[in-house]
Amino acid sequence: SATNNKLENTSQTTQHSSSSSKPVEDKQTTKQLDQAKQLAASYHYDEAIALLEKDDAKEAQQLLATLKKEKESLVKWEDPTKISHVFFHSLIVDPAKAFHTQQAQGYKDYMVTISEFNKTIDQLYKNNYVLVNLNGLVKKGTDGKLTFTGVSLPEGKKPLILSQDDVSYY
Repeated sequence: SATNNKLENTSQTTQHSSSSSKPVEDKQTTKQLDQAKQLAASYHYDEAIALLEKDDAKEAQQLLATLKKEKESLVKWEDPTKISHVFFHSLIVDPAKAFHTQQAQGYKDYMVTISEFNKTIDQLYKNNYVLVNLNGLVKKGTDGKLTFTGVSLPEGKKPLILSQDDVSYY
């Protein structure tokens, strides 16, 4: 979270002034580098950049420069009608039970097994879809109205919203 990042940055700044805590500083820098790489891998460039901006370590500054350059090449998806959406009903955990009940035909028609779901997600990834969080695509104004803000992704990647319909436990 932003608070944790601030605490880490504050702690790191304090450690810069003490030469005896060099190994701790390196450990924190490594932790921040790993966290920034993870954020960038999930296309959260702003958060990764913010994490690295206050770190003076050479490795952090090199990664920061790389991430800023990568961010400049992102493609902005600004039209909400161009963002795909797929939804699933409840997933079937135990096909042996589900497909041998009175509701079996409904389950076959409208639901998928966990294995089918996983294969579908894998296929979407292979086709360059990236799951995006709907909450990250909109911003609530002071008037309470939502405004579409879009999402930026590397060229060739396509945003996809996944949702679950009719959540229930059968």
